Amino acid sequence: MKASLRQRFLAGCALPLLSHGFSASAADLETILNRNHEGHGGDAYARIESIRVELLISEPTYEVRGTYLATREGLVRMDVFTGKTRVFSEGVSPACVWSWSPNQPAEERGACVGDEEAAALRHGVELPGLFHTLRDVRDRGAAVHLVGSVGSSSGPEWQLRVTLEDGFSRDYFIDQESYEITRARDFRAFHPATDPTEVLIETRFESPHRVEGILRFQRQVNVNVNTGDVLGTTTVLNLEFNPDVTAETFEAELPD
Repeated sequence: MKASLRQRFLAGCALPLLSHGFSASAADLETILNRNHEGHGGDAYARIESIRVELLISEPTYEVRGTYLATREGLVRMDVFTGKTRVFSEGVSPACVWSWSPNQPAEERGACVGDEEAAALRHGVELPGLFHTLRDVRDRGAAVHLVGSVGSSSGPEWQLRVTLEDGFSRDYFIDQESYEITRARDFRAFHPATDPTEVLIETRFESPHRVEGILRFQRQVNVNVNTGDVLGTTTVLNLEFNPDVTAETFEAELPD
């Protein structure tokens, strides 16, 4: 469950798609980034220093609640609950990246984790969506490449590939009329701890709405592209910009 929860905010390697007759020359990358930036809220993103999201996470065999908290500087924590019982946590504190589970020996709960898990949590803050638009991410040093134009059931989309400075990449699809992000794709194992089989996963962003002028999505649906099976759905129950947080908020023990 741990890895799949983290994938609500993260993604794996990017995949190209075949063009369906649309010309990538019909728009240049700078135009797409600028129109996407304004469409998603533009400079309003700069007002967000911290964020708290209450989530309902549903998969075929279970349903849990989650609280995701992050800061623009890269501090993160994710707490998962069944009822009122905490069943998993992970985070980025000022000291290290940590993981917590009641199944761990007491002395190992909240211990620092390896580089792979650390990078995954940090990518969630660095990629577009929480604190940055696609243009912001590019301006912060990531590579953004216009792969081309593709067809979808809702119409033509631009396919953009984002590659962070550490080499991590993800593909985003931009509606050519609204210039809003509609979906993303990556090739990975959905539950690597229990099944290492990698599949093509599409994350669909649904139920868009505005929060303080910024475009947010009420639902994210992860689908196995090859089979059409829904792997998991995340629904936003509550979203708060700029909650009061301190460095201690991101330690492994739950804050008071």
